[in-house]
Amino acid sequence: MLKLDPELKHKDFVPYLRPGTTLDIGYVGLPNQTTPNLYGIDIVEPPSGFLPSNYAETKTVDLNVEPIPYPDSYFDNVLAGDIIEHVANPMALLDEANRVLKPGGTLIVSTPNPYYYWEFMQNLLVNVPAMRARQEEHFCSFTRINMRTILARMGFRLIAERGVFFTLIVLKWQFH
Repeated sequence: MLKLDPELKHKDFVPYLRPGTTLDIGYVGLPNQTTPNLYGIDIVEPPSGFLPSNYAETKTVDLNVEPIPYPDSYFDNVLAGDIIEHVANPMALLDEANRVLKPGGTLIVSTPNPYYYWEFMQNLLVNVPAMRARQEEHFCSFTRINMRTILARMGFRLIAERGVFFTLIVLKWQFH
């Protein structure tokens, strides 16, 4: 049986991180066990006594209505792993990430690709009750083009882009 490494996404981030402090937005669901010197914020209250050893501090914050609770230019890196689609105002989140990043800092954003087969299937099955709960968690979907545009308009420079693309068009399969 194939067993997936839950840390694979975090390990993929490592080559892009600058040495120093890192803010991990939305850490509770899958705490980062790979990166040292982390600070975590999440809308979800962590379980009692929950503080992975590589996290210096964690805070419960609702980024839909609150700013990131750290001063300007505080972090060398900000990780927003599969979180931007969950906030009502993604531009405000990116503005806050830019504010707390040191000059030259690194922002790493991941989000589901709306053209990925699983996301595509959820859209096809939108009226199936079992799918509804997961779909209702997302406020937005981002294509590569609009994610690039949004990041550029928010003052970021794209260094690298990773991901998968999948389409099914009239029985012709395409994989990139």
